[in-house]
Amino acid sequence: MESLQLHRILPPLLLLFSFFHFLSAEFSPSDNYLILCGSTTNATVDNRVFVGDSVSNSGSFHLSATSELSRSDRNPSPDSSALYNTARIFKGPASYEFNIKTTGTHMVRLHFFPFSSEDTNLSSAVFNVSAFGSLLLRDFSVPNITHVLKEYIMEVDAPKLVISFTPSGNSSSSSIAFVNAIEVFSVPDNLIADFGRYITSTGFTRYNGLKKQVLESVHRINVGGPKITSFNDTLWRNWIPDDNFLRLNSSAKAVNFSSPIVYPAGGPTPEIAPDAVYNTAREMNTQILMSPRFNITWIFPIFIHPISHFKHLQLLFILISSLILKNQGLFVSASALRK
Repeated sequence: MESLQLHRILPPLLLLFSFFHFLSAEFSPSDNYLILCGSTTNATVDNRVFVGDSVSNSGSFHLSATSELSRSDRNPSPDSSALYNTARIFKGPASYEFNIKTTGTHMVRLHFFPFSSEDTNLSSAVFNVSAFGSLLLRDFSVPNITHVLKEYIMEVDAPKLVISFTPSGNSSSSSIAFVNAIEVFSVPDNLIADFGRYITSTGFTRYNGLKKQVLESVHRINVGGPKITSFNDTLWRNWIPDDNFLRLNSSAKAVNFSSPIVYPAGGPTPEIAPDAVYNTAREMNTQILMSPRFNITWIFPIFIHPISHFKHLQLLFILISSLILKNQGLFVSASALRK
């Protein structure tokens, strides 16, 4: 199997948004694993049933570990998600193996929360995580009382997907690994284009083979719109407003569209972004136009681990190439930009 490299992606920076619609139920992934690690019961989160890895007997996924245990948060916060109330803890190499029904593009989400435990300090854990031949996390740790979600998009062309956890700390207290919940589900193949534009100071060239890379989601931003929770998203994603990322808030103003969204055949689909993405936007605030080079700038913090496989930023824009407000509504098109 070809070893895949991990790349970080800023997907998608969306310029247009819409009203909330409950579209999650319209997409039904052929592979759909929702695992509640360390739990003896199931839990429903956003109308999705997460299965406790201690009780599943489906045979469709398998946990293998040399030394493992489970722990529960004895004092969970009243507003805490059920995904973070239990954890599977590993004192040696371990892996989850998932049977893949349909090869193609898949999304992998890993949930981490180091809740307080009497005999194990999860916040001191240091470990590696790999999947499908790619190192996703190296010497990874989670700050105390912090919820962390890591999301990856990868092309799976084999009948099994293995996610491995390996402790890498240099002491007995840090040489453990843990995970609270795992999501593995298939997504439409057109979620990520296989090509993009490689941007340099001298111009750009076409880049092919994006689908052969493992892409990590870093920021998912709603430009000009409110927060969208996983309950209202077609692929159970969270989108946050762009206000805190604008370099100059007064440079842009939010605008709204009320027309219905029309997705042309062969073009973008609601799974690339829900309808709630397309009915608001940012436009230049011409009232404070200061120079011919006046623009709207967003600044996104990116952490680059000195020994990670980070090589480039993948920026995906869903652009409105033309606002055609006909009787059918608002038409959208998409393009990919790689930097």
